Amino acid sequence: MCLTGCLEQDIEYESIVGCLQGIIDGNNDCNFVFGGDFNLNKFQITSNVYDSLTKFCSKNNIVWLDLVVDKVQYTFHADNIGHFSLIDHMLVSECLVHDHQSVIIHVDDSNWSDHYAISCLVHTA
Repeated sequence: MCLTGCLEQDIEYESIVGCLQGIIDGNNDCNFVFGGDFNLNKFQITSNVYDSLTKFCSKNNIVWLDLVVDKVQYTFHADNIGHFSLIDHMLVSECLVHDHQSVIIHVDDSNWSDHYAISCLVHTA
């Protein structure tokens, strides 16, 4: 069953993926690191949004990175209502990473955001 707003979300993601494709197409011979709040769980495999993003990655030799196994397995936290989810992600040119499980979540209680920062080590040589 489709929740309210899913069609709009699908259209928005198709537009975003199209913009990312335009960036790649306009910058031949470059490598890329895209990251941020995708508002999507990577393991939500029945989603049109998931399909669109995974096809984009496959076509462009982009890897949708996984977390380094650590204590924290979420990037968004709404502590007051007990909601925690992994919706922040990194998409990286495959040649830049040796390990697909390389995203680190930076837990910082002085960060006022409800999202923790994420990073990964990339190899440019």
